[in-house]
Amino acid sequence: MILITTDGSERSTNVIPHAASPARICDEQVTLLRVFDPEEVASEPNTEWPTRLKQESASVEDDMSKLVCPKAPR
Repeated sequence: MILITTDGSERSTNVIPHAASPARICDEQVTLLRVFDPEEVASEPNTEWPTRLKQESASVEDDMSKLVCPKAPR
């Protein structure tokens, strides 16, 4: 298993495809750990924190999956 951490910044997400590459070669599992800033997640007015966190988590999961398993060029 390869653990990749990110804070969501451009710099940290740019490393994800490179970190995941050995996992694909070795047929290893990749686990992503995304750190959220509670103030950033709850910054939208009139939004409950748990609801906003679920929305943000779903968005991040989709984005990170694309970085770990990019589609092959046609």
